[in-house]
Amino acid sequence: MANTNDDGAAKKFSPSPDMSGIYIYRNEYFGAAIKMPVLLNGRELGKTVAYSYLYKEVPPGKHIITADGENTDILKVETRPGQNVFIHQQIKMGFAVGRSGMTIVDSKEGQAGVRECKLIESQY
Repeated sequence: MANTNDDGAAKKFSPSPDMSGIYIYRNEYFGAAIKMPVLLNGRELGKTVAYSYLYKEVPPGKHIITADGENTDILKVETRPGQNVFIHQQIKMGFAVGRSGMTIVDSKEGQAGVRECKLIESQY
């Protein structure tokens, strides 16, 4: 997990005016032991676990978020300057390991979900 200062700063939900924020969060206990790798534009951002989230400021534009489990879940997003995108990740039952399901949610739902979680230190 990241330190509490970084977690608190990310939970202000205020990206730099010329950048965009991307949040990927898991606010559920199901699949708690599964560390799900998440990639942003082909680079590993980190691995989510139960009640965790990843955050990255990115230049505005098109981005690809990929989660690798039993399936490969791909989500394409377009970000705008000074705005955030919230992605809710759910772990679903798979045959051998968990499957990822990612959905874009609105700001209200996304902020509430992120507040339930702790920041994972980014690898990117």
